[in-house]
Amino acid sequence: MQSYAELVRRQRIDEDGEKIPMADVLGREVVVAGFDMRPSNMHKPDYLCLKILLDGEKKVLFTDSIVLRRQCERFADDMPFTATITKRNQYFTFA
Repeated sequence: MQSYAELVRRQRIDEDGEKIPMADVLGREVVVAGFDMRPSNMHKPDYLCLKILLDGEKKVLFTDSIVLRRQCERFADDMPFTATITKRNQYFTFA
């Protein structure tokens, strides 16, 4: 018998895609399919849940990047779009 935690985890993966670290995405072109903001237990601002397609597979990326968050909010009506996530100095941005 499956536990409740396993069921919830599977549902989130089905909805959003597999969780992927930022290091696996940097410098690679992705399709930015959507996003949402989720409350953080560790940081004051909410964190960004970025829904992407990488090599045709659904993935989800979690970050507290304010720059990426602002870019997502600014271009929300234009999603989906292709972009490359890069690191400039101390912050991540779409290029």
